[in-house]
Amino acid sequence: MLYLIFYYFFITTICLWVGMVIYSFIPSAGSNSRPFINYLLTGLMGITAIGQWVVLFLPLNISALFGILIFCGLISVIRKKQISRIFRNCLIINRNNSLLFYTCFLIFLALITVLNAGPLTMDDTASYHIQMVKWVQEFGSVPGIANLHMRFGFNSSWFSSIGILSYPVAWLNTYLSLNGLLCVWLCYFLLENLFNFFKKGESVKSKIRAIGSLVLLLLCFLNWPMFRGTASSANYDFISTCCIVVLFIDLYKNKDEAPIEWLIWPAYLFTVRMMNFPLFILSLVYISRFIKAFSVKKLLLIFFFVGFSITPFLIRNIILSGYLFFPVYQLDFFSFDWKVDKMKLIEISNYIKYFNRVNPMYQLMSVTERQNFPNWIPFWYNYLFRFDKLILTLSFFGYAFLLLFLKKMKNRLFRIFLFSMICQLVAWFLIGPDPRFAYGPLLFGIFAPIMSLPVMKVPGAGVTKYIVLLTSFFVLIYGFSKVFRDEDYRNFLTPRPLPVPAVRTIMVGHIHMNIPEKILNNWNPRCYDIALPCLYKQDPRLEARGEKIPDGFRLKSQSGYIFNGGEYKITE
Repeated sequence: MLYLIFYYFFITTICLWVGMVIYSFIPSAGSNSRPFINYLLTGLMGITAIGQWVVLFLPLNISALFGILIFCGLISVIRKKQISRIFRNCLIINRNNSLLFYTCFLIFLALITVLNAGPLTMDDTASYHIQMVKWVQEFGSVPGIANLHMRFGFNSSWFSSIGILSYPVAWLNTYLSLNGLLCVWLCYFLLENLFNFFKKGESVKSKIRAIGSLVLLLLCFLNWPMFRGTASSANYDFISTCCIVVLFIDLYKNKDEAPIEWLIWPAYLFTVRMMNFPLFILSLVYISRFIKAFSVKKLLLIFFFVGFSITPFLIRNIILSGYLFFPVYQLDFFSFDWKVDKMKLIEISNYIKYFNRVNPMYQLMSVTERQNFPNWIPFWYNYLFRFDKLILTLSFFGYAFLLLFLKKMKNRLFRIFLFSMICQLVAWFLIGPDPRFAYGPLLFGIFAPIMSLPVMKVPGAGVTKYIVLLTSFFVLIYGFSKVFRDEDYRNFLTPRPLPVPAVRTIMVGHIHMNIPEKILNNWNPRCYDIALPCLYKQDPRLEARGEKIPDGFRLKSQSGYIFNGGEYKITE
């Protein structure tokens, strides 16, 4: 835990600084105040964008981070006045927080740190998230690693974010730290909005926004996959939720024009998970004002920035799998020798689609595949986890309310944001309707109707303060119970080490390949942090493209092999 506190402070400082450097190039940034989290997230995105280019050629290690920081330092010298102005505004915004605010924040911070230093709780993180970060940190981008395990083709810029901001140490589990920090940032932001309720002179809209922030904070702690699940994994779902929450809360600050975040953040979130592509609607709104003004110079700068963020992500997709939009097999533009097998790609695409409709632990996937739209919807809803069902139900009625009273909503930006959230939900529902992929737009469906509450319906400050104190008390008790009841959470200096499975070694060409055994009663074998390359099953067609790991991997011709039961076997 002590390591995590140091890590949180160090990475927060770096992201804050880089964020201010980026905002120093925006003319209105020095005069317009922004929430603390905006600088942090934008700084994180800037570091990641540069890192995405570096990882195409080199591993993302401490040298890459120092190179980025030196580059930002040179810019800081040039933009000294602008950055100083932004920094002063940032201090003014955050210096009026009360003692009660910091007490509640420290309680929430303690719980997140306990969970972040505790055991790993997500099988995807143990199976391929950690391995993807290791590939980023040790080799950069290696052709055809999706041939080792199809999930290694799921390229997300979040793996680069973790790779460049989490220095690898052989005996130290650093892979979950950035996820824990993300929870801390969002918790601070929601508490900051909530405590505006208790400040004198705040507008009614600000107080209603505080009530909405309280509801979001409660849901984030109650629903396991958000704060609790995120802090104990390296999954790349919660960063999208975090950014969307900040965007829609910021929407209620009487803005007449789309903020710069509507351009920067969607481009980044697309590289985190391609399912976020409907957010480009927000970017188009931001760009439209320069099209109307026919500002060619600014348009070129905008397209350069968007291209700078997205291009390396697409290139890396091709390097890892041979597909531009992996796992979208329908868009097949290239014929590199390391391209993954199309039959296996179709299989995993179907798995994503049907697994997220009904978990196989409740209904066999073969049954789900036979259920056409809309017949599968009742089964999908019935087998949702309890709090997911609560969030989904509240959000559904919230969107129904918003659409019913849409004509009364005069704010143009709000209507556009609502449209983009609906498009996001439609895409999510058709591609893979697991609620954790869409908590951002689902929470918007709960928050936005709260902002429509009449003035007389807003609870008093006394009631709200009581709820905050009660929530903090339960969070404190929950954290203590974790530490006292389970020794796995007693990690006061460093995070709990990752499990180390037994490994069977095989040779592919001149390269040693590691195949892990099952441990800890897991239903499947998991690579965790074992040495690269790791694979789960040996495809008889797998071969090395050279004598070294960076040369990559490919599959032999399909002739002489038959695809049966999800595997290729040599024909007799």
